[in-house]
Amino acid sequence: MRQLSLAIEVTVSMFRRSVAVAATFLRSSLEGPVRKYHPEDHYMRSPGPKWREKHLFGRAPGGT
Repeated sequence: MRQLSLAIEVTVSMFRRSVAVAATFLRSSLEGPVRKYHPEDHYMRSPGPKWREKHLFGRAPGGT
């Protein structure tokens, strides 16, 4: 009888743990990403210094 109650306790404990893991997974899945994608964070606003060095090498400064 004691082995049966121990088996039941272990089974219930494993079931509770699996329900807790599933609830955590579903909660994080339903909430969506923590930080949404902002394309302006990845937008290159102007050519960088390497581009200027390559393309403006021969020009006189301030000349039009």
